[in-house]
Amino acid sequence: YAADQTLVVGGGQGLWISRNGGVAWQATPLPMPNAIVLCLGFSPNYQADGIILAGTLEDGIYASDSRGARWSYRSFGLLDSTVYTLALSPNFAQDETLFAGTETALYYSYNGGRAWKQLAFPEAAAPILSLAVSPHFAQDQTLYAGTEQHGLYRSVDGGHHWQPVNLP
Repeated sequence: YAADQTLVVGGGQGLWISRNGGVAWQATPLPMPNAIVLCLGFSPNYQADGIILAGTLEDGIYASDSRGARWSYRSFGLLDSTVYTLALSPNFAQDETLFAGTETALYYSYNGGRAWKQLAFPEAAAPILSLAVSPHFAQDQTLYAGTEQHGLYRSVDGGHHWQPVNLP
């Protein structure tokens, strides 16, 4: 934002982008008109690569590598099209790793979202409503997943095994 004053808002009728700090807004066409956008994810290297991801209620994931000007469908392998949360690796520019929390499962991609695989997250704990990736993910492989009814889970092996976090 500091460099280009771009704001992106998702909602019940797609995406809106402002290139001037919110003074003026323009609707951005997605491959599926009127997609309900539930979450957005920005590349940690957005200033250089312009990558944005959008998770939707019924249409999976869309991606843009043009600062939101053009979008493509990025849900190959995603078995659940309701995406509540997206998280990108802090080293996304090098490892292209990202995660998606859905109504029924947790998914990962190691190729920038071009293909997805399901992780071994406890099915009974879904839906996954929030995700956080450690700032040192390349070294510690730590992820957190917040669920609707079963609390917080943590993985220290890139999402292959999960343990509930005991919160007061």
